[in-house]
Amino acid sequence: KVGLICVACDIPAARKIGGFLGHMANQGCSFCKKKFYKNGKLDFSGFDRDHWPPRTSEEHKREAKETLEETSPTAQQNRCSLHGARYSVLHELEYFDCIRFFVVDPMHNLYLGTAKHLMRNIWQNENSPLLKNEDFKEMQNVVDSMITPQDVGRIPRKIADCCGGFTADQWQNWTIIYSVRALHGVLPKKHLHGWQLFVTACKLLGRKTISTEDIEIGDRYLLSFLDEIVKLYGTDVVTPNMHLHCHLKSCLYDFGPFHGFWCFSFERYNGILGNYHTNNRSIEIQIMRKFLAQIKTKEFTLPTDYHENLSEFFTDQAVYGSVKSSETPVEAQLDLFRAQTLLLFDFETLDWGESSHVEAFPPIKDSTLDNDGVRYLKQVYCKFLGVNNAELIDVPFTISKFVSVKVGPIVLGSLGSRTLRNAYILVDWAGCSGRIKEDSSDRRARPGEVVYFFRQQVLRRSPYTGLPGETYKFYMARVNWYSQHPNRDDCGDHVKIWCKDFDSFGPACFVPIKRIKSRFVAGTGLYKKNVMFVTTLPGD
Repeated sequence: KVGLICVACDIPAARKIGGFLGHMANQGCSFCKKKFYKNGKLDFSGFDRDHWPPRTSEEHKREAKETLEETSPTAQQNRCSLHGARYSVLHELEYFDCIRFFVVDPMHNLYLGTAKHLMRNIWQNENSPLLKNEDFKEMQNVVDSMITPQDVGRIPRKIADCCGGFTADQWQNWTIIYSVRALHGVLPKKHLHGWQLFVTACKLLGRKTISTEDIEIGDRYLLSFLDEIVKLYGTDVVTPNMHLHCHLKSCLYDFGPFHGFWCFSFERYNGILGNYHTNNRSIEIQIMRKFLAQIKTKEFTLPTDYHENLSEFFTDQAVYGSVKSSETPVEAQLDLFRAQTLLLFDFETLDWGESSHVEAFPPIKDSTLDNDGVRYLKQVYCKFLGVNNAELIDVPFTISKFVSVKVGPIVLGSLGSRTLRNAYILVDWAGCSGRIKEDSSDRRARPGEVVYFFRQQVLRRSPYTGLPGETYKFYMARVNWYSQHPNRDDCGDHVKIWCKDFDSFGPACFVPIKRIKSRFVAGTGLYKKNVMFVTTLPGD
C-alpha cells in the first residue's frame, strides 16, 4: 500500500491535479483565497500574509463537491469562480490534505520563474533595457574567468546571447554562483541590491541542512526582495510565482529542505529520456527495452582485470549539480553539519576521530612532517581532545598522505590531484597569522587552498603514572589560507575579495576534514592581478 503525501509540479499542473482554478484566476492561489483582480485587472502584488484568508482541505473538498453537484455547465463555472475550487479525484482520498500536500516547486518558482523573469522580461525590456549587448559580453568574460569545482555544471557560452536556452540547473548556478559577480559594475546599484536580496534568500532556503532560523531569515529576505521589486518596477511586473514565494516557508516546515521535494531530479530524468534514440514508433516499448538492458548489464560481475576500461558501463550514471544533494543520507548530513558548525570552544564534545563519512582515495603514501608541523599539530589535537598540556599528546612524524577525499557526497581535491578545482575550500577555522580562530562570535568562513590530505594516529597519554593511554586516528587537511584584503566587502555579501597570496604558516594550517564547510568558486581579477573573488556554492 502507498500513501500520496506530496505533489510537486509546476503551477498549471498543480492547479489541474488539485482542483484549483488557473493561476490567472481571481482566486488563483492553492494556499490562500487572496483575490488578484483589482480595478478590473490582475494584480499579484501585496505581500501581507496576515490578511490573506487561508484555504483548508475540508473547506476545499466541500466547495469542490458543491461545484460538482451543479446541474449545468454555467452554474458549475459560476460556483468555481465564487470559491476557486473544482473537483479532483484526489479529493476521494480521505487522508489527503488538498492544500498542504501541494508544494511550491522551488525549481520552477525561483529559478525558471523569478530569476528568468527578471533577466529576460525586466532587465532586457525592449522599451527601457537595463542590460545592453555589450554588457552581456562583459558578463561572459567575468563568468569565463571563474574557476568552479568539477561537479558543478558550468554556464555555457550563452550569456553573450542574453542567456538563451539555459536549463533549470544552469539558471540556478547563474543565480547563486555567477550572477552577483557578473552583474557587479554592470547593473545599476539599486537594482543589484534588490537582486542580492533574492540571491541571499535562495542560498539560505536552499541549504542541504536547514534550521528554523535559516527558514525565517530566508523568508524575510524574500519578502524584502518582493517589496523592492514593487518599488523599482511597479506592480505590473509581479507574477504568480512571486506571490507563491510567500508560501515557500510553509512548504519548508512541512517537507524539509528543498532537495527533498524540488523537481530537478525529474527534470534531469526527462533529459535522459529525451536523449534516448528512438524511431518515433512505440516509444514506450523502446524505452522499456533500454531499461531492461541496463538492468541486465548491472547484474553482471565485472572481472577485476577489466575494471579500469569497462567500469563506466557497469556503474550508475554520475550525478551532478542540484540532483547530487538528494543522494546523501539525512543522518550523514546532520553529522557533518554539526562538525562544520560546532563552536570552537566545544570541539572536545565531538569525536573527530570518527571517520565513517570520510573516504580517502588512493594512492595513499607514507610521508613525514617537519618539527614545526608536529608542534602545530599538537596544539590542534589538544583542542580536539580537551587537553591543556601538549606534552600529553604523542604525535609521530609519520603520516599517511593522499591527494583527494570524499566527505559525504562531495569530492575534495588538493594541489597534487587532478581535481585541482575542488581544492578551494571554505572553513570556519583560521584566524590571523596562522593561528586558530579564538573569537567564536565570528562565524565567517575563510577561503583556503588544500595542499594535501593525511591521516595520522596519535596517542593521548594518561596524566596518571602506570595507566594506559588512548589511541586516536584523525583525518586532516594541510591548507594554505588566503590573506585578507582591506576591501573584502566591496562586492557585497555574496562575493568577497581576498588577496591571492597566503597567510603565515601555523596551527590553523591543519584542519580536520569534517570541519570543511564547502568549496567555493574562485574568480580572478580581470584588472587586478593579486585579487581573488570568492563565491560560495549553492546550498552552503
